Amino acid sequence: MKREAELNLLFILLSVSYGGATERDPQDIFAAEGAPVLFPMQEKLRVSQTQEGECNPFTWQVKKSQHQYRETIARADALCNPVLYEGNYPPPRSNVSHNGSLLLYNLTREDAGKYTVTVDTLWREQWFNKTYILHVQVPLSDPVIEVSCESGERAVLSCRVQTGSDPSYTWVTNGTVMGNPSPLWEVNGNNLTVLLPFPGNASCVVRNNVTEKTVSVPGVPCP
Repeated sequence: MKREAELNLLFILLSVSYGGATERDPQDIFAAEGAPVLFPMQEKLRVSQTQEGECNPFTWQVKKSQHQYRETIARADALCNPVLYEGNYPPPRSNVSHNGSLLLYNLTREDAGKYTVTVDTLWREQWFNKTYILHVQVPLSDPVIEVSCESGERAVLSCRVQTGSDPSYTWVTNGTVMGNPSPLWEVNGNNLTVLLPFPGNASCVVRNNVTEKTVSVPGVPCP
C-alpha cells in the first residue's frame, strides 16, 4: 500500500511538472515600433536535482510574416552552457533572460511574425511548444479635427492622424460615446455629421493597440 501511494505521488508530481503538454495556444502580442518586447517563458525551467549540471534544453525561433521559413534566434543546451545566439538577432538586438524569456529591442515592422519556443524535459523528451504572434504597430500622431460647415443646418467634423498603424476612431460628447442612430448626429468612421446648433463639446478618441490620443472642439464653430 505504501509503495502504491509513493507511485501515485510521483505520478502527480510529474503531471504537475510536465503535464504531458505539447502545443500551447498561440498568444497575440502588440508592441510599438522602436520599443522593446518580452516573450515570457511560461514554465519554470529547472536543473535536475539528481544529475547536477543538466538543464532543460530550449530553442527560440521566428517565422516572420513575410518569410516562408523559420529562423533560429537562440538556443540553450542540456549541459547549462551559455545561450547561443544565431541569425539576425545577436545581442544587443535580443537577450534571453535567466528564466529563458526572450527580449527583443528596437522593433521594426519587419519583426512581426510568429515566435515559438520549444522546450525539452531533462530526459530529452519534448515538454511543450509556445507560440507568440507579434504585431508591430506605428504609434499614432496627435489627431486633428477639421470642421466643414454645410449651409446653416449641419456641419461635418473630420478627425485624422498623420502617422500611425490601424487607427480606430470613436466620437464622444460630454463623456458619452456617440453612436447611431441619433436625431442630432451621424457617425461614419472618422467623420461626424451634426445638426446645428450643436450643444456641448465633441471629442475624437483615436487608438490602436499601442497608442490612444484625444482631441476636442469646444462646440461647433459654424455661423
